[in-house]
Amino acid sequence: MPVPATRATTPATLPPLEERLRLARELVTTPRWRALCFWNWPEPIEVTKERLPATGGALRLYGGKPGFLLAAKLCRSIHFRRVF
Repeated sequence: MPVPATRATTPATLPPLEERLRLARELVTTPRWRALCFWNWPEPIEVTKERLPATGGALRLYGGKPGFLLAAKLCRSIHFRRVF
């Protein structure tokens, strides 16, 4: 049985940095995502280029499928796999 092909997020498929930072800042201030994913982060949350992987990691870990899909828009997975 063939395995379905998956598309890995690469730097070429990611949105521009400014758009990713805007999305991350919007997510950390939304009450739903704040309660689900960023409850243990101190106020105020400053999202920078260096914090994007941590933001994506929190979304992947605590955000369920919607958070996982949003995290894919922010940055590559820490556990990046090659597509075979």
